[in-house]
Amino acid sequence: MTAVLLALSAAFAYGLGDFCGGVGARRTSAWSVAFVAQLVGSVGLLAVALVLGGDPTTADHAWGVAAGVANGVGTAFLYRGLASGRMGVVAPLSGVSAALIPIVVGFALGERPTALAWVGMAVAVPAIWLVSREPVDSETVTESTGTAVVDGLLAGTGFGLLFVFLSRIGEDAGLLPLALNQAVAGLAIVAVAQIVGSAWIPRDAASLFGVVAGTLATAATVAFLFATHSGMLSITAVITSLYPAVTVLLAMSVLREHVHRGQAYGLLLCALCVGLVASAPSAAPAVEDPPQTTSPARASTQAAPEKSPTPPPRITLRVVGDIMLGRGVAAVSGDDPVAALRPMARHLRSADLTIGNLESTLSTRGTPTQGGDSFAVPASAIDGLADVGIDVVSLANNHTGDYGRRALMDTVDAFDKGPVRAFGAGRDLRSASRPVIVTVKGVRVGITGFNAIGETPRATANSPGALSVRMPPRTGPLHRGDLRHMVRLVRRLDRRADIVLVLPHWGTQYTHSAEPIQRVVGRRLIAAGADLVVGGHPHWVQGIESSGHAVLAHSLGNLVFDMDFMSQTMEGITLTATFTGARLRGVRLTPYLLDERFAPRIATGPDRARILGDVRRHSRGWFATGAGLR
Repeated sequence: MTAVLLALSAAFAYGLGDFCGGVGARRTSAWSVAFVAQLVGSVGLLAVALVLGGDPTTADHAWGVAAGVANGVGTAFLYRGLASGRMGVVAPLSGVSAALIPIVVGFALGERPTALAWVGMAVAVPAIWLVSREPVDSETVTESTGTAVVDGLLAGTGFGLLFVFLSRIGEDAGLLPLALNQAVAGLAIVAVAQIVGSAWIPRDAASLFGVVAGTLATAATVAFLFATHSGMLSITAVITSLYPAVTVLLAMSVLREHVHRGQAYGLLLCALCVGLVASAPSAAPAVEDPPQTTSPARASTQAAPEKSPTPPPRITLRVVGDIMLGRGVAAVSGDDPVAALRPMARHLRSADLTIGNLESTLSTRGTPTQGGDSFAVPASAIDGLADVGIDVVSLANNHTGDYGRRALMDTVDAFDKGPVRAFGAGRDLRSASRPVIVTVKGVRVGITGFNAIGETPRATANSPGALSVRMPPRTGPLHRGDLRHMVRLVRRLDRRADIVLVLPHWGTQYTHSAEPIQRVVGRRLIAAGADLVVGGHPHWVQGIESSGHAVLAHSLGNLVFDMDFMSQTMEGITLTATFTGARLRGVRLTPYLLDERFAPRIATGPDRARILGDVRRHSRGWFATGAGLR
């Protein structure tokens, strides 16, 4: 609903701005009004951006420049078309084009609005056309009509691409990319005016209408950007594209212009569009008591873009703790690198999708970086992991780099060719940031994660490593840029997937108590769209809590590790999340104990109660009562 309200605000500001700009364009050069509008917008945004700050990336600036070019072209040809007297041709073409382009792009990027929202967007197309169109006498259709068609299409294409490019700017970039957008748009207007031989330099008072138009357009752009951060591009762009209705209403009430029957129908359809989109049900899940599970079929890792059937399917995601298959585990496993996992194979396979954290490299081509704590296992372990039921693993931890960057890349390459999917490490920051998306019964599950412990090299723009967030207690104070990058990744993943899972590698070892910063970071990820945040690295179980629609589990303990020097490192829990479609219904915890060969076995009786008791005592909310621990 927030996205719809912001998009409506953008539509109102754009419509009011176009009304003011159109009035000015009838009294002086449309190009000069457009130039003044962009100049005012860029100066104002720059001043606000410097005060508010932000952390824009190079990509954010690039999107700002691209948006500026599109903005300038769209504004220039819209104003030229409006000033030509062919508003009935230019306005509907530009409005419909501006709405259709983001719908196509949003669908290509994986957006899947609800059926009701699709109906609303379908209603928007004739609504925009009718409300923008003025009757054109067939006897007056001349060569200028063809020019007006070109103006309308170019204006609509510019505005449609503007919406698309703005939506790619990161949430934490601040307003500087928008100021860049406005400045580049002004330059684009000057360039187009020079090409077509029109005057663009302000020479009279009428150009000052651009001051008002620019201020309103700037406010609209900011509102639209914020709308895309909390909603789908396709929906927010369609709602924003209803701005001609505002212009028509102002022309009717202020200028006493006649509204013909088609425009009246268009205004009614605009209202219907907003109502349908605003009332479309949200897919936000809620934490409820999970139903009992049976043994469902395994997941397909092939992308299937089709929407979930009705009623939505029931699926189970199982997340397990740290998996270390080297050192002492390898010493007792013989020729089978996953021998320790085989007693749990039935449990691991019984979920639709099972995800874990692999704390071993698959290569020793390099020098051990952590002495006796450098863990490696043969690449054949990938087939073994798949055989016991592991579908996806995180490489975003402090042991993927135990033999250096070359061995790290060997590990990444091995998973790229194997039956188990991996995420969280790569040859540069871009590839390390790439999530895994798996389709389970038609529901898209997006998975990502990060390393906050260090030791494994941090992936950068030019060097391989793990996706990392520097934060206490191991890698210094919380690095806001790292967190902003992670929040952007989760927000973008939320647009592509129905369910989002994040696996952080964080915290302090050998304690049941989570670091306070874990809660801060976990809740930021949930606010960005994560449904589950499940941590690792402490080697002990830690607490669980809910945050709105989502669940935050701080640590599940070790699934397989050779830490037989204390009892807490030889036990853990698996977390099984049950979803109905994209709706989280609840979680179930399964305690286990590691035996003398480091193999986990399901715990029963007093051992089960003790492990769950440790989790309950360090949990919050509903989980602290023990009601959610079963």
